Amino acid sequence: MSEKNSTYGQTLPDLGTQVRKWRLAKKMTQADLEEGAGLSHNAVSRIECGNVSPKIETLDRISKSLDISIEQLQFQTPPTMVAENQRDYVADSQIQKLIAALGKIPEPKRGDLLSTFLRLVKIAAGESDE
Repeated sequence: MSEKNSTYGQTLPDLGTQVRKWRLAKKMTQADLEEGAGLSHNAVSRIECGNVSPKIETLDRISKSLDISIEQLQFQTPPTMVAENQRDYVADSQIQKLIAALGKIPEPKRGDLLSTFLRLVKIAAGESDE
């Protein structure tokens, strides 16, 4: 899929590509997403391939199943997608939730919270906190 849409000189990501990126970031199969969004068999495949343009109601159900907003689905790249050796991989959903929660904290407080969290991780792992 390519980025096709253009608004005010900006290239917007293709909706089918966005659905695929978010689905993979959430470690869901097409069948998982269809079930979670209450869609028919192969509906996600048709959307991801650009064969159909989903209604806003369908996008709402897809975004809810992915636990994101419609705006995120359409315009944002999943935060944990990283390319390595031309292969995409994602952190698991619990790490994604942690990253999203940390992102909501203002920068000065984030460093202190991260230090505390790392100390707790060491304790939970049975490592010394010296």
